[in-house]
Formats: sequence, structure tokens, C-alpha cells
Amino acid sequence: MFHRPTGPWQAWLLQVSEERETVGSDRTVSDQPTWRRSSRCVTEHHCVEFTLMGDGVALRNSQRPMDMLLIRRSRWSALVAAIRAGAFDAPAADA
Repeated sequence: MFHRPTGPWQAWLLQVSEERETVGSDRTVSDQPTWRRSSRCVTEHHCVEFTLMGDGVALRNSQRPMDMLLIRRSRWSALVAAIRAGAFDAPAADA
């Protein structure tokens, strides 16, 4: 079941959805892209995978490899920086 993201994710996804039609429209897709995933993904189930494609980055769910979201590399860099900074961490539970 898909849940609509809220908070920082919502704004980021709205920006991505506005740009997705223009990313990589003239790209050359290699025959065998190298897909990567987090080292924390220890199973084959529902891992986020990514690969570089032309001027963008493709994201997919490992269980649905044919469905991809293409975003600009600058957006990918901003997302990775925000994740590392803890922008999407769940709020700490009150003790």
C-alpha cells in the first residue's frame, strides 16, 4: 500500500515529479546499468536501488525493477545530503 509522504519528503517528491519528464530525455541508456543499493539492505525485498543514467539518476524498487523514477543528479545529491543530515529521521520518542 502506498502512503502519501508528508513533511520534507512531500516537498522533495513534488519537485521531482515536476522535473521527471525532462530528465534524461536525450540520454543514452547502457545495456547493463550498474544498480546499487544500501549496504543495510540485506534481503532482496523492497530495497531502493539507483544507477546513473545520462544526466540523471534512476531509482527503483528491487521488487519492481521495470518501474523507475528518473531525477536530475543535482536533486539526487540534495536528497543524499538531506538524508545524511537527518532531515528525514523519525522524531525521537518522548522518554
